[in-house]
This record gives sequence, structure tokens and C-alpha cells, in this order.
Amino acid sequence: MFLYLICKGLLLLLLIVNVQSAAIEQCCRKHKIPDICVKTLCNPSSPPGDFDVYDIFERRHNYGRNHSHCCVTEAKDREENACFGLCEGEGLDDAPWTGYQTCIAINLPSMFNCFQKGYENIPSPPQLLTAITENNKPVQLSWSAPLVNPDLAHYYQVVCVENDSSTLSVSEVVKDTRNMYVTLEDLQPATKYYCYVIAYARDGKRRSLASDKVHFQTTGIAPHMYAYKDLVSAPKHGPSTILACRFQISGIFHSKLRLEWLRKHGKSYHILEGPRYNLTYYVSSFGKPREYVTTLEVKNVKDEDYGSYRCRVTYEFGSAHAEVQLIQSETSKPDTRPPDTPYACCQYQGVNNRCLTMCGVEQKTPYMNINCSSEIGKVLSCAMPGVDDSGCCLRSRVPKVCMYLCDSDLAPTNLMPAVCQNHLNDVVQCRYDGALKRPSIPKDVKITSTSDSSVVVTWKESERADIYHVYWRRHHSFWDKKSVTSTSKSINGADEVVLVAANSFGLSQPIKLTLVNNKWMRG
Repeated sequence: MFLYLICKGLLLLLLIVNVQSAAIEQCCRKHKIPDICVKTLCNPSSPPGDFDVYDIFERRHNYGRNHSHCCVTEAKDREENACFGLCEGEGLDDAPWTGYQTCIAINLPSMFNCFQKGYENIPSPPQLLTAITENNKPVQLSWSAPLVNPDLAHYYQVVCVENDSSTLSVSEVVKDTRNMYVTLEDLQPATKYYCYVIAYARDGKRRSLASDKVHFQTTGIAPHMYAYKDLVSAPKHGPSTILACRFQISGIFHSKLRLEWLRKHGKSYHILEGPRYNLTYYVSSFGKPREYVTTLEVKNVKDEDYGSYRCRVTYEFGSAHAEVQLIQSETSKPDTRPPDTPYACCQYQGVNNRCLTMCGVEQKTPYMNINCSSEIGKVLSCAMPGVDDSGCCLRSRVPKVCMYLCDSDLAPTNLMPAVCQNHLNDVVQCRYDGALKRPSIPKDVKITSTSDSSVVVTWKESERADIYHVYWRRHHSFWDKKSVTSTSKSINGADEVVLVAANSFGLSQPIKLTLVNNKWMRG
């Protein structure tokens, strides 16, 4: 490498100064410039040809030291550093030509001094790097000592880089060792890597250039699969229902990946095919390992569709499956306590007071104040009680961290993850489509006193309602409840009343009335 850098530096100097050819050749020989450089570079009137340049700069003499630490610490002008790539065995690269010339003119003497010292006190790169990959065992790397100054190699640094062109970020695994071998137990399975080794002197500053790279792919592991929900309910004759599974597989590129949905008939499972079934899958998380979602849409739900289903994934490193049970949904039954109104839910979830306008206050149309976007997640989770639009959201590729916006069984986060902002339109559309299946909010709810302790609750019929759940209590005691198909209900001894409509798809938003100063107030 010393010959290479001397010749290259000389060529650059000749571009900077313009003197007599004979004087230049005499100067070159006086300073013991190698003969090959004298013949081709010391005569400005006869520049070297392409083959001469190739021969001069061919790296058969390059024993790969990294002189960058010395070049920086001993530079005459550290700010003029456009040529410091030479200290690492690199060329011009993207450095500006003017800055490169200036750097050479100012710092070349100190750089040459570093090269001379470095060839005496820096080891050359490790040799013969090899990788051993075996199934179910960690990757083992081994190498030979440097060819030059092997006794100066105090320790080795192993660097392994994921060789995946589909990602912008670079993931590295770095290990230091005094041995000439290492076991790599923290590499990702079924992943392409390249590794190299650098020899370091005792001070940790003087080091060789990197060894030749070794390329390999780690072995994969069997996939893991589970149902998003083990039990899915759908009403008879519904337009469609969606089953979903999540699975994790190692690696990124899979030529043998196969996904199937099967339906149990008798004691065996059969692959589902035909226009009534629509299968999709996608990457839901780019973590390690990657997580995927697969969905099965069953159209025009019939009696024979209820039963056991199986999602199955197979690829070159194994297979896995999960079970999903599809049952016929029934009209939503009343809980022990009524669902919260959106406003009460927002208060419970800790929505900032100035943002409660999004939850509906005093029968006003909800609206969002300035700087309330961080509360959207909580508000959306409160917008509908007992909502499960997860199938639609999974099919719309809503990320896992955002699924609480579609599924009331999942606890909302304090702050909505930033990635969810990109999927709010999908969430809103799924929630809207789901709302069109559930009952509308009961309207014109009135309470009329019939005696000192008895009242009659009346309302107009809700669209798509099969039944109504009426809750009441007095002085914050336990809730009483009654389900009716009519649009009125007589109750005794109450100062709070909640009404909610229900069908096989879910519940409407609740309507709550409270007795205040002998007057029934909404909210």
C-alpha cells in the first residue's frame, strides 16, 4: 500500500506543479521513488497510459493498514481533510477536486510520515476469513493471523452487517475478541449477512484495514402462528365476515411461502377455494422477526359456514397453524352495568378538559380544538361501546399498535402512536361501515312521571334495532336492567336512566338521563 500511496501522491503533485521533465526525474530518483513510478509518473510530457495506471495502482502490494488516526493527529491542517481517505486505503470518492488538491499540497508530508510509521507498527488485515453455518447452531467465524506484523495484533474486531437491500437502515453486530475465531449467537435467523475482521494494535487506535468479506445466510426457524381471535361471531345471512391470524417467520425473502385457510368437515380439514372466499396477507410489523397478518373473508354467510377453521403457513423452515371458531352471533345481551357515554368514557380515559369537545357535550356537535390531535386515539376508542371492527381494520392493513381504535377489547394507549395517523382514514371508514350495521342511537327519549317514584321512559324506534336495554338506579346504587322490544318502559325509584339499542352486530351509543332538581337532564 505504501508503494500505491507514494505513486498516487506523486501523480497528484505533478498535477499541481509544472517543472522540467529531466529535473523531475532526477528529483524522483534522488528521493528513491520506486522505479515503476519514475518511469511512468516522473515525465509530465509523457503521461501514463491506461494499462500503466492500472499496473501502478494495482493493489498486489497493499497490505492494508488504516493510518487515519495518525493522519488526523499529525496533520498540518486538520480542516483540509479531503484527501484523508488515502489514509484508509480509499481514493478521491466524492471529495471535491479542489479540496483534494489542497489537502495533498498541505498534508502529504505528514501523511507519508504516518504511512512509513504505520508499516512498522500496524498489523496487516486478518486472512482467510471463513464462516461455518449449520442447522440449529450459531454461526462460527474463523481467520488466520495477519501476514505482516502478526505479533502486533492485540485483538480483533468482528463486524457483521445485514445484507438486505429492501431496508434503508443498516443493522450491525460487532464483537471484539483476542482469539482468531468467534461464535455469533445473536444473528437473526434466515438472514443474509456479510462479515469482516479488523486487527487492532494494543492502543486500540492503530488498526488494519478490513479483511476480505465473507457472505452467508443464517438458517431459519419454524414459524409461529396464532388466531387474532379464537372465537368469531357473525349473524346468519350477513354480507360477510372476516377471520384473521397473525404469524411470524424468520428472514425476508421467501420463495416457498404458502398460506392456506381450511374448513373442518367431519374429522378432516379441506382447503377453501371459490368466489365466496377471499384470502389476503401482508406484513404488519417490520420488527425482528417480521409479523404478518392473513385474513379470510367469507361472503354471504350461511348455516354451513359456522364451524372450525384453520389458518396454516408453510415455508422452507417449517409450518404452523392456528384454529378459529366461527359461530352464529346473537342479539347483544345487557351487561351488569350500562356502557359509558362517549363523554363519560373520555373523562375516564383522561382526555384533556379542553379536548372534551370532541366527545360531545350538552348535545352539541363534537368538534376538535387546537392541539388536541394527540387525544384522537382516546376519543375514537370511546366513540362506540362494545365495538369490534377488527376484521375490517386488519383487512385494511391497520398496524397492530393501532388496533385498539377498532377493537374495544384492547386498551387504548395514552398517546396515539405516530404511525396511526397514516391509518386514521381506514379506521374511520371501518368504524363507519360497522356503525351502519349496528342500531342507530335512540331518539326523542323522554321520561314522564306517573307517581312520586314511578316514571315511564319512551323513545322513537331505532333503525336496525332488534331489542332495547334499559338501565336505571338511584343514589349511585347498583344498576337494575330490563330488555324490551317495545319503545317504552315503566320503572320505579330512579334518578339515572340509560337506554341503548342492540342487534346481532352490537350496540348503539347509549343515551343517559339524570334527574337534577326534579328535572331530567341529558348527559
